[in-house]
Amino acid sequence: MPFPLRTVEPLKLCRLEDALPGPAKAGDKERARAGGGAGSGRRGAGLLLFGSLEQVSSHSLVSLLWQLSDLSRCASDIFGEIQSQADALCRRSARLQRRLGSLRALSARLDHRRVKIRALYRKPTDRYSYLHASSFHPDHTTRSIVYSQALRYNHICSNPSDRDKHLQDVCQAFLQLQYPPAEVKKQIDRARRVPRSYLLQDRPT
Repeated sequence: MPFPLRTVEPLKLCRLEDALPGPAKAGDKERARAGGGAGSGRRGAGLLLFGSLEQVSSHSLVSLLWQLSDLSRCASDIFGEIQSQADALCRRSARLQRRLGSLRALSARLDHRRVKIRALYRKPTDRYSYLHASSFHPDHTTRSIVYSQALRYNHICSNPSDRDKHLQDVCQAFLQLQYPPAEVKKQIDRARRVPRSYLLQDRPT
């Protein structure tokens, strides 16, 4: 819950404030009742009375102008704070825009096709859970599994020696799953012949 910074309350315009503190003097009550100018604005029987309607109008007008001046001063302070916050927001937006511009220029110079992957990380829990060769699937499915996995390593690895090492591991994994050795070697060699530059090209979706 936010705390209020300012509290603006309207005051009664025609209420005459006590300008003379202390108990009422002798004769004030009679002069206030008589409406004399000498007793106007002073305490009379616990009340403050005006001497004429002109004094009521003048006092009301002065009180109204006083409250309007206070209200305008509060409004000026509020708008001043809004302007300072808007200026601070504008400066922060300008700094953010400059940072975004520098990042845009930096990202334009980057090319994912030129990034070299030194080594391919494999989790220690990876067990090459591929489809077993004895499953009831057509032959082209098992051939495509070997080819797609070998093509994936050719796509990821930028170092040929690292790629060949992982392809040997994949070959051993498929042989343990009772894949035909000749077919496994054929599909791996087929994937190895595809240029990596071709695999890195952007293709329409």
